[in-house]
Amino acid sequence: MENQNNLLTLIQDYQGIIAALVSVIVGAYLAIRQNTISNRFTERLEKIRHQNTEKIEELKHQLNLARLKQDALNKRTIDILLITWEKMQKARGRIVDISKPLQTIPNLNNYSDDEIESFLNNSTLMDIDKARIREASDKYSTYQKMRLTYSLNEARDVQNEFHNYVILHTFIYPELLLESLNEVDLLFSSALNYIETATHIGKGPSQSDTGRMFDGLNIAYKKANEEAKPIVEEIERLIRSVLYVEG
Repeated sequence: MENQNNLLTLIQDYQGIIAALVSVIVGAYLAIRQNTISNRFTERLEKIRHQNTEKIEELKHQLNLARLKQDALNKRTIDILLITWEKMQKARGRIVDISKPLQTIPNLNNYSDDEIESFLNNSTLMDIDKARIREASDKYSTYQKMRLTYSLNEARDVQNEFHNYVILHTFIYPELLLESLNEVDLLFSSALNYIETATHIGKGPSQSDTGRMFDGLNIAYKKANEEAKPIVEEIERLIRSVLYVEG
């Protein structure tokens, strides 16, 4: 009986030891598993963080590029608007200069032959035109129309430069500004056409031609000076509004 009690006690002791070992083993397993899960979770978090960092850096890079492009576009737009204004005013100024009334033109009819030669030598006229003045009976009218022809050609070059610049940069201008630029461009072209048609360029001087010339110059002056004024003021207002926003 005593041996049986000792055996039961020994078995109970072993059960306690086994239970303790199992508890330790299970605890160790759970700890290892928890640590493994934690490590995997940490690795995943680090991977996601790394990926997000790369995406953020790429977005920053793209944003910087976009800002640089926008800054360049803004600067380019400002440059184009300023150049447009300069070319428009230059074209207008040339038309007004050649068509304004009361211009002082030397009366070559009152010059001596030596004075005419001195005048022609200091002029920018082509040799063939200098010869025409020498041979003309009315040197004053001949020179007057010739001078106007030279000025008209120069004004057309300046006007064409403005016209072509507007066409080249059409996509840059706001709609209202483009409409005003086209309107003033047509007005300048019309003024130059009046000068060219009224002067009968290439024909000999006559009283009728002189009258037509002054009529044409007067119309051209009014178009470039008076009719263009409100359009030019509107263009200035629109350009200033764009420059203010861009700035």
